[in-house]
Amino acid sequence: MCKVKSVEYQALRLLIEILLGAINNDSGSLDRAQDSLFTQYVREFKAFSKSIDETIGSHPETFYIDLFSTAFSMIAKRSQKEKEQYQDLLASNSVKFLDAVFKANAEKNGGKRYVG
Repeated sequence: MCKVKSVEYQALRLLIEILLGAINNDSGSLDRAQDSLFTQYVREFKAFSKSIDETIGSHPETFYIDLFSTAFSMIAKRSQKEKEQYQDLLASNSVKFLDAVFKANAEKNGGKRYVG
């Protein structure tokens, strides 16, 4: 018997871990780390996303990549006050942070249809 984590759980956990790591290692260069963080997320996501089964209604790969992009924008590309607010939220309550990311992603990509 083994525990199988859903693709969605793994994708969201990976998003949190990468962004928290970037914040903790940031020496004022979070904006400049965007490409390497994005590449790291996509590479690690693709490693386990092969198990996405579209028949059970999971989101396609592009959804999670857009979600990461939105989350990164929230912690790195906003005003200083907003950045600090989202970074603190990520560190203290990742569930509320993810809720904010889902809402921002829906606003940003509301008209986009994600097709597997």
